[in-house]
Amino acid sequence: MEYRKSMENILQYVFGKNSIEDVGVALGVLLGMWFGFYLFRRYIVRRLNKLAQNSQYQVVRFVTVGMRSITAFFYFAISLAVAAQFVVLSPSITKAMRAIVMIVIVLQCIRSVQSLLATFLDTLSKRGNATNQQAARGTFVGIQFIARIALWSIGLLLILSNLGFNVSSLVTSLGIGGVAVALATQNILGDIFSSFSIYFDRPFELGDLITVGSDTGTVKNIGLKTTRLQSLQGEELVISNRELTSSRIQNFKKMEMRRVMLSIGLVYQTSLDGLKTANSLIKDAIMSDKKVQFDRCHFKEFGASSLNFEAIYFVLSNNYYDYMDCQQVINFKIKESFDKAGLNMAYPTQTIFFGNSPSETPSSV
Repeated sequence: MEYRKSMENILQYVFGKNSIEDVGVALGVLLGMWFGFYLFRRYIVRRLNKLAQNSQYQVVRFVTVGMRSITAFFYFAISLAVAAQFVVLSPSITKAMRAIVMIVIVLQCIRSVQSLLATFLDTLSKRGNATNQQAARGTFVGIQFIARIALWSIGLLLILSNLGFNVSSLVTSLGIGGVAVALATQNILGDIFSSFSIYFDRPFELGDLITVGSDTGTVKNIGLKTTRLQSLQGEELVISNRELTSSRIQNFKKMEMRRVMLSIGLVYQTSLDGLKTANSLIKDAIMSDKKVQFDRCHFKEFGASSLNFEAIYFVLSNNYYDYMDCQQVINFKIKESFDKAGLNMAYPTQTIFFGNSPSETPSSV
């Protein structure tokens, strides 16, 4: 009985404004929660991480990333804040502890959002082929940079506001400063946001042959500010992203086939049978090539110095070299067949007739 009574007296001993029993309960809560968080982080989060690696659901991966981004200091701060509820602290200590916990929570939220955003952008960048992934990385670096600035700005304002500072004037100053910076860097910001538009809208990709205005080239790099093309002559063309999004772009890689319009003129001395033969020879030369699709061939018109034919066919490839090779092969066949048939192609000529009166038969030169 005496031992029990002495223990009760010890527990009721007041340490500051708290008894030893209250301090012991607070310490027990602190250690218990800290140990519970340790077990959660060591076993539960690790199991979720293994599950996320083998899961086809991205939600599991995002949850795991959010859990892993939580630091041990955050767990300790939460445990300390809960344990402090079991003891009586001075107003200054209570205020300081609340400020510390609030700062830790804000910093942890920023860290978690950054980790989730990075995971989300990484998931998007892995979609599509290797060229799309390479282009996406450059664009997503800009998105992460802008998001990081926004998160830290908001976090700083929250921290200062909870510490008792008047942030109204600061917000106003940041607003005015933001407008000034935006006006000074509007061209750069325009190019950066245009790069986002290029990635999400995908008017072209790396390796595409495009024409912008009078410039034609293959896309080699899509950056935050500029896109680089290699022209047909071999030099590098650097075009701002804002100019690309505001211009009309011809993307030749999007074509499934290339259209060819072939014009051939025969001399006026060609007979009617010769014209019919020429029509058949042109058609046969085109249809003999398995890489093209014949559309039509017609005796089109009586030209100034030739009898003109027009033929239309499609090269079944979007490759420019295939396009030129097929035209060359067909042109060779047409020339060869015309030579065998005795058909002569026309070239610009002019015949002048002289006569003294309408009744005389003119002579030609």
